[in-house]
Amino acid sequence: MDTTPEYASTDTGMMSAGATIADVLSLIAASMIIDQTHNWTLPFLVAIGVLVVGVLLALLTRPEQGLQPRSIVVALTGVPQ
Repeated sequence: MDTTPEYASTDTGMMSAGATIADVLSLIAASMIIDQTHNWTLPFLVAIGVLVVGVLLALLTRPEQGLQPRSIVVALTGVPQ
């Protein structure tokens, strides 16, 4: 974990949990889309869109700044600590 070595285990656990939840939800969402539209292309287009957003968000990371918990809280809530 390059960005925050002191939080590597927490980061790994959160990524694994997020990936598992996304796997389950993506199967459900894809099957519902296919059942409703009878179109196998649409779920792939949605997946491509999600991947593009992920790439753009990854480009915004700044590993040299490290983890700044207060700035994360302000970014999520808009309330300064």
